[in-house]
Amino acid sequence: SVYEGPVLFVKGSKSRYVRKAHYDRIKALFPNSEVEEIDTGHWPHAEAADEFLDLLNEWYARPELQGLEEGHAMKEQGQ
Repeated sequence: SVYEGPVLFVKGSKSRYVRKAHYDRIKALFPNSEVEEIDTGHWPHAEAADEFLDLLNEWYARPELQGLEEGHAMKEQGQ
């Protein structure tokens, strides 16, 4: 099933878990997604917590995300 809501994937640039080869599949399943990289290994939230939080805060502050409530996109999809 495809999720149409906004999604932010944050990956460590030194991690091999999510690779650029996966980006097309991610876009197919999450068409309104973005992938951001932080210069870390597999755990960007732990290895660069301040940078990770700055990235999340910038993403959440976007005007197009204001007013979205939990489950909003799922409701629009009839789920």
